[in-house]
Amino acid sequence: MAIELRVTRHPFSFIGDQDQSCDALHLKRQGTWKDRLLDYTGGDPRLRDQVMAGMKEAGKPLGIHFDYNCYIDRQPIDSQRMLLFAARHGKQEEYMTCLNRRHFTRGSQGESASKSHTILAAAKEAGLDAAEADAFLKSGELRDQVWRSYGQMPKLGITAIPLFVFNVVEIGLEGGPLRPHASSTGTPPIVNGSMTVELFEGIFDDLWDQVVTYRRRAQKLTTAAPSPPRPLATIELGGPQNNGPAAAAAAADPPAPASASSPTLSANVFVEIPRKGGDLAKLLALAKVDLRSAPLHAALKELGYAKLGDRMRAAAALAEEATRRADDNGTAGEGARPAAPAKAEARLVVGPLSGKRVVVTGLSAKPQLNGKVGTAGKLDARKGRYAVRLVDSTESLSIRVANLNEEAAAAAAAAS
Repeated sequence: MAIELRVTRHPFSFIGDQDQSCDALHLKRQGTWKDRLLDYTGGDPRLRDQVMAGMKEAGKPLGIHFDYNCYIDRQPIDSQRMLLFAARHGKQEEYMTCLNRRHFTRGSQGESASKSHTILAAAKEAGLDAAEADAFLKSGELRDQVWRSYGQMPKLGITAIPLFVFNVVEIGLEGGPLRPHASSTGTPPIVNGSMTVELFEGIFDDLWDQVVTYRRRAQKLTTAAPSPPRPLATIELGGPQNNGPAAAAAAADPPAPASASSPTLSANVFVEIPRKGGDLAKLLALAKVDLRSAPLHAALKELGYAKLGDRMRAAAALAEEATRRADDNGTAGEGARPAAPAKAEARLVVGPLSGKRVVVTGLSAKPQLNGKVGTAGKLDARKGRYAVRLVDSTESLSIRVANLNEEAAAAAAAAS
């Protein structure tokens, strides 16, 4: 699977277009990142420190070392003007990467997305002409456009970021706050908050499958077809803001299917795996349980299935074969086993925190988990516990509602 993104970002501010001389509600306009995190924790420095520790741990595997001493302004107009300027030259993502790196990791060295020298250095590093960028910054051009965007976002219902809306017009998925008048037959996936890589991979996999199914039906295909052209989609998102970077709307080409049903891969996977030294029986067992599991994909990657799309197709073929074998053996005398007694099923529901970023707090049995950031899954209503996947782990933990703090997590999401 291949993903191409055409990104268009739109400026966002948590305090909208409020007068620049004022603070807003509980959010102070300026200060160091470390001090402004107190705005999200009720002024509690202990909880603020837990949030910072959680973000530091989340950044380590990616080589990101957060520096909380950077200066922030919740209306970083100049950095967002330069964002729009960079977009004219096809360099907005390069610019944002350079700006974020300087802002979030070099605050103690005086770098800030609200300071001209940082903005110009990031622009030059991104490949923009230094003289043109300097002249643009001094001109004040696009200031009104940034300001209008600040005021428009709350009116569209965008009050928290990041916000992602995945539009695929071809299959009738179009809408979201930046397309309020879109008429479509379906609702696009919407994600509000910083989530795991696996969640976004799952969304793209699902969209890819829907496009394949739609095209097969449209063309009345009953067998595999050559690769269709890549479908056009739009990802609209609200990106990081309160330390300088902007909210965003993005256009994207989602993954294009290699074929409608990947028959060659499905047919050969059972020959290729043993030939490459893989344990077919083990992989069938893993695929039967969960075709997206980390152990299954790690094993497939070792066997040479480097691309996610190839692994997913191989996993799907394995899962289908495992199910077929189970069905074949289900009525056989010698191979059949009596069914295990049914356990009392947990009442899993979508709770108020499901899908949201949370911070673990107040655990006494495992205090090392306090301050960790994760994503809440479904709620076990009977036990009052959420399944929580921490950002630095592939396992889900069962944690009581009382030990999950969404407000603190908002600070982590807003600042990362």
